[in-house]
Amino acid sequence: MILLGASNVKMGFPQILTRLRAGAGEPLEILAALGHGRSFGLWSHLLGIRQLPGIVDCRLWDDLGRRPPLPTVALVTDVGNDLLYGASAPQIAGWVGTCLDRLAERGAEIVLTLLPVASLVKVSPVRYHLVRSILFPGRRAASWDAMLESVRELDER
Repeated sequence: MILLGASNVKMGFPQILTRLRAGAGEPLEILAALGHGRSFGLWSHLLGIRQLPGIVDCRLWDDLGRRPPLPTVALVTDVGNDLLYGASAPQIAGWVGTCLDRLAERGAEIVLTLLPVASLVKVSPVRYHLVRSILFPGRRAASWDAMLESVRELDER
């Protein structure tokens, strides 16, 4: 199993593991690139505590290349986080596309989650700016309307 994502994978990991064990049994090998605020293409920093490379450039790919081919399922999620780092929809789609290509080369069955557009359109501009300023300080803040436009574009890509 390969897990690529950010906070959703990090917070849901115990439940994901339980379901994987129930469905696939043991032994189970999991490779994961995840974490709060994790980016697909940029170095991410969380409250000055830790730094992680973008998923597309992380060690997971080298580790995967050293392993023998096995039946593999991959979950790719949280692709919208990079919008909060100021990346464009085409940039993000390129990074995610590179990850998907690498997984396909390994013959992985891939599950890619879409952005939660229906939920995001309900967020108020005030809440967006508050969360963005706390979790992504120092980043150029796009207007809420511009962010929603980018969300829709990324979801389409």
